[in-house]
Amino acid sequence: MRTQLPLTMVPSEDEWAFPRDARFALPGVKLRKPDAQQLVLDHLAAFGPASVADVQRWSGLQGLKPVLDGLRDRLVAVKAGRRELFDLPDAPRPGADAAAPPRFLADFDSLVLAHDDRTRIIADEHKPKIASRNLRIPAMVLWDGFAAGTWKVERKRGVATLTVTPFARLPRGAAKAMEPEALGLLAFAEPAAKAHAFSVG
Repeated sequence: MRTQLPLTMVPSEDEWAFPRDARFALPGVKLRKPDAQQLVLDHLAAFGPASVADVQRWSGLQGLKPVLDGLRDRLVAVKAGRRELFDLPDAPRPGADAAAPPRFLADFDSLVLAHDDRTRIIADEHKPKIASRNLRIPAMVLWDGFAAGTWKVERKRGVATLTVTPFARLPRGAAKAMEPEALGLLAFAEPAAKAHAFSVG
């Protein structure tokens, strides 16, 4: 008979807390079963509007439709084609013409993983470009609200360079528009570097 125990990762002094050989231990507190309604509300606060399938994909829980149905009087429901999406009443819902500045997402970013229908963030034709055998989801850059490529940081001779590898040809002016955000990210992620640079591969 197998016994399943919850484990927590022990913090370390490794850079960005990613040790090569992670240590795990039993949690020091008793873990409670999550409150399903609060879980749904927290998801919508971060990623709404969202469908039942979106919440289930993000949480790993199934059978959440009755939970969302029970919250209908506290939510806003909208139709997106044949899908029903839910959101918090006071949540911002900018229109399709709202400006979406460039953004650099981290590996395994929840914005990519939190939706069952990921065409809201990445086009179907680009999905094979992020697929890997070990199921790693790479860091991505958003252009006009959609994934436009992957990015990585390399440090050579004291210079930290953020390089974007586009999924397709970027629109004119996109690289220049991405540069301030990229350099700001480098200043945060590589403060000890002698210099910071940005390039599009």
